[in-house]
Amino acid sequence: MNTGLFKLGWQDFAKGALVSVVTAVLGTLGTSLSSGHVPTGAEWKSIGLLALSSLVAYLGKNFITNSDGTIGGKEVK
Repeated sequence: MNTGLFKLGWQDFAKGALVSVVTAVLGTLGTSLSSGHVPTGAEWKSIGLLALSSLVAYLGKNFITNSDGTIGGKEVK
């Protein structure tokens, strides 16, 4: 997955989708288990927004880092 700085590949989208789904599911399970409440229809919209926001965050992180994981292609000290 060495797409480089300011580039995204299909692997970035696939891994981002996986991260977003896992984030939403774990967040929902944690909340549901602690409150004893199963999400209803309106709450699924919030869960979807959580998944979408985590996908955007993951893709944004991959967009501004190079293949070595450094931000903006510069070494962070």
